[in-house]
Amino acid sequence: LFVGVFNNNAVYEYAPPYTGAPRTITNGISGPASLAFDAADDLFVANFTGNNVTEYVPPYTGAPVTLGSLAQALEVAASAGGDVFAIGPGANSIALFVPPYSSESSITSDTSAVSALAGGPDGTTLFAGQSGFSRIDTYVPPYSSVAISTANQTAASPAEFAFDAAADLFSADQGNNRVTIYAPPYTGTPLLVTSGVSQPTGVYISP
Repeated sequence: LFVGVFNNNAVYEYAPPYTGAPRTITNGISGPASLAFDAADDLFVANFTGNNVTEYVPPYTGAPVTLGSLAQALEVAASAGGDVFAIGPGANSIALFVPPYSSESSITSDTSAVSALAGGPDGTTLFAGQSGFSRIDTYVPPYSSVAISTANQTAASPAEFAFDAAADLFSADQGNNRVTIYAPPYTGTPLLVTSGVSQPTGVYISP
């Protein structure tokens, strides 16, 4: 279990059964706001106060690689192949880092107030919550244009995504006080979870 601790400028790593003292990762950590892993178990940290994204390889004790600068890095996501995506508050573009992370580019096609990111279950597709458009867009390599958008502009301020074993997309639809569930290819009318939901900020599917 990895936990970003913003005020302590650290990431805590807990081993099962999670009751002992954590191992602390502090090298290069500055206001961690979001964590992500790729298929190689490399850890990526969006450092809000550090204004960057850092990468740590197992066992996470060495010096990090700094992927690039990003003002108030708020969220980070990674594909299975190691492509890394990040946003800051109210971002109208998505920072893109491709291995070996020697350069940085931006995804700007149809981006408006990006509020959530996730690497898709296929290992390459990027899902981006577009608060400015009230929809969820997908991008595929080289991420230069939108591949698919959710229908009917029904996703108000998506805050976080999760996927189940069938690749169904679950979105914490904060602006509409609900969770929306889209089945592949994500263009149909979603199933809505509304009971007891008020401004959801996170969603997770248990294994």
